[in-house]
This record gives sequence, C-alpha cells and structure tokens, in this order.
Amino acid sequence: MAGETTRITPEIRSKRNSSGVTILANTVVKLDTTEDQIILPAATTDALYGVTMDQTILTGYFGDIQIRGVAKCRAHAALATPGIRLMSVAGTGRVDTWAAGGGTNAQVVGLLLTTAGAQDDLVEVELAGPATIAQG
Repeated sequence: MAGETTRITPEIRSKRNSSGVTILANTVVKLDTTEDQIILPAATTDALYGVTMDQTILTGYFGDIQIRGVAKCRAHAALATPGIRLMSVAGTGRVDTWAAGGGTNAQVVGLLLTTAGAQDDLVEVELAGPATIAQG
C-alpha cells in the first residue's frame, strides 16, 4: 500500500577473511577459492559475493557479509545519481559508477539509492545479489 514503510531484511552469511589484509566495514568482497573464505575483488569481471557489514574483518577472522537487501557501501568517488548501476573498484571494494565497455562483461554490485559527495562516504545500495554480471 502506498505510504507504508518498506521492511528491509538483509541476508547475512559468516565468512573468514583470507585476503592477508584487513577488510574494512562496508566493503564489497568476493568468495575465495577456499570454502567459507572471502577476499577483495581483483578485477571488474570477478563474481562478487556481498558487502561486509558494520565491522572491520581482520585477516584470519570471520565476519558478517550481506548478500542481498539494502547495504551500506563505501563510495570510490562522488556519486550523484540515484538509480544507476554500480560496480566494485578492483583491490579496494569501494563502489563506483558501472562502466563496462561495449561487449565487455562486468560485475554489478547493485543500484545506488543515496548519494555520496566524496571517496569513502557511505551510500545505500540495493544489492543485485551474488555473482551478478552484465555486458556493456
């Protein structure tokens, strides 16, 4: 019904940081090749898994990963247009405007819901779900 509050129910999984570096809160991650482990995405073609929640995950430790719903993500730069698709910046797990060249496959984090004025501002993103890829 119009005017009712929308219920946001995130889907959360617990995974171990095997990246060798600390993964900050609100960072996009992908699955590692070892069961139950995550690392930072290294390329725009990586199949993304989700976003770390409100805690930093030290290497070797488990943390919560949100895979669906509305997540808070760290922006790579200013983002001013709600509704645009976002991708992850390799090596950082920040989100930026989706920009795949014609005929090139690239991962999709989700749709931008709120704006960012600068790098590392938090934005709300409607997650596309694990392993979502689109072609430019």
